[in-house]
Amino acid sequence: MLIRTALLDAVAKWSYPGDDRDHIAVVAVLDGEQVATDGNRMARVPIKAPGIRLAIRREHALAAVVAQRALRTPVFDEDQRPAVNVVRDSIGGKL
Repeated sequence: MLIRTALLDAVAKWSYPGDDRDHIAVVAVLDGEQVATDGNRMARVPIKAPGIRLAIRREHALAAVVAQRALRTPVFDEDQRPAVNVVRDSIGGKL
């Protein structure tokens, strides 16, 4: 699944920055939306990912944005905008 770099960056910055509230220190992808909250405010952005449900830790999302922007040959979505390729993996737990 490709998520536009700029959108992932913007939404990830809304997620909780600490490590004491793991359940909100993520960017959630829920049935076609990216969702993040810091506990007081929430950001919701529609994306092309119907039926997909996963959570990306804040620090991983921001690291992916930095890495994608540093690529000499970046990845692009179908609209030719820079994107991060997110792969869902079940290692370490059930999905």
